[in-house]
Amino acid sequence: MEGGRSKVPVPEEAHTLIRNLERRKGLLERISEKEDIPEMVIKDSLLKFLDREYKGRSGESIHDINKRIFALLNRSASIAKRRQDTAPVTAMYSYQQKDARKIDEETYNTFLKQVKDIIWLCQEPGVSLKSITGMQMGLGIPDVEELDEFIQWCKENEVDLKSVTSMQHGLGLPDTNKLNGLVQWCRENSIELKSITGMQNGLGIPDISKLNGLVQWCKENNIELKSITALQIGIPSLEDLEKMKDRLM
Repeated sequence: MEGGRSKVPVPEEAHTLIRNLERRKGLLERISEKEDIPEMVIKDSLLKFLDREYKGRSGESIHDINKRIFALLNRSASIAKRRQDTAPVTAMYSYQQKDARKIDEETYNTFLKQVKDIIWLCQEPGVSLKSITGMQMGLGIPDVEELDEFIQWCKENEVDLKSVTSMQHGLGLPDTNKLNGLVQWCRENSIELKSITGMQNGLGIPDISKLNGLVQWCKENNIELKSITALQIGIPSLEDLEKMKDRLM
């Protein structure tokens, strides 16, 4: 329903859910006595997701799905600052990858506890729900303990969480042992981690041996690594680097 009335029809089974999501702003303002709770933007992508998700389900199952969606979006309102929309749901559940965690994989009470715990973790400085759901694109809700360990790792290593989650977009939580190797490599080579994670957007933790080859090529050709990482998605092959040489020098 972005920017006015949606052209996507609201599924009949979702009318109560959508109405409750639209009313929650006033309810929360009264409960919390805050006046700056953001409006809920119902995206067309949610309506399309619901239409697909409801197919073949019983009335009881549909009611359970609606409860879970409302719980996730309602709880996320506590950390939204300016604008809140339905992206946390569609990011994790709309088009799921193989072996992804389904929205009703656990009991409702277990799901609700996981949502509460994740929202609590997202109150940490530098941690945003959008970064987490982007990392979990198509994978479902992350394991809370593993997410907590990842957040703590970022704090202990003074690493910007968002730079890692962008690298892990749609790939889920990273292996912190591999991250340790990447951080150590960056320090040994006096290279900013962000320049590598930016280049690896959605591609995951790079192969250290390929990074060594890239750095060596840059040294031999007197070219700054940043001039490549700023332009490139992923580590280019030596053949591609030779083709880029004239533009970089």
